[in-house]
Order: sequence, then structure tokens, then C-alpha cells
Amino acid sequence: MGYFARRTEKGPDRGVDVVATSDALGLDSPRIKVQVKHRSQRASVGDMRNIIATLRLPERGLFVSTGGFTREALYEADRTPQGTSVNTLKGDEFIELLMEHYERMEPEARAMIPLKRVFIPID
Repeated sequence: MGYFARRTEKGPDRGVDVVATSDALGLDSPRIKVQVKHRSQRASVGDMRNIIATLRLPERGLFVSTGGFTREALYEADRTPQGTSVNTLKGDEFIELLMEHYERMEPEARAMIPLKRVFIPID
């Protein structure tokens, strides 16, 4: 999608799994901090507060949760301090974006998620 992304170090991430920027050196805005939760239960308000606490002006947040979000977590995302924001992405929305942008992904990224195009004839 035109961003340069890097994973944070393994271990306690303090609410950030990926940092993405529009330039390779990470100097240009916006700087996007991403939290990813791959689990069946919905992300809680506490989970949301963890990523919000990492944001500094003019950073943005993106919270991806395959299990979705509690109502309170979504409310907290809407209340972020002025100048920052946290967008949310549920599992099905992530899959849609992945499919839409898969062909343009770097080969290393596609190797982590190997997909094969299948054509189904329609009569």
C-alpha cells in the first residue's frame, strides 16, 4: 500500500507490533503504529488503551483484531486525543485488504502468506 513497515522486537511490545512510514528511513509523517491481536475474543478497552498510550503527535494508530472489538474499545478509539487517531480493522476487513493488495506486496511478504490464484469457470 506504499508504506515501509517493520516489525518490532519479539517480547513485550507495549502495544505496538509494527511501525509503518511513507519513507524507507522512517522520517516522514505519518508514522503508523500497528497493534495486531490474532484471537477469537474481541479486543478490550484495555487493549485499545495500550496502543493509544504509545501515540505521540502526529502519529496514527491501527489496531487489527481477528476477533473484532468490544463496544467499549471502539468508543475508546473514537476518543483519542486531538491530532492522533486509531483506526480499527476486523479480521474480515484485513482479509479484504490483503486480497486487494496481494499482487503488489513485496515477494518476502507474499512468501509469509503464500496464496494461489484459482479460476472457477462460470457457466
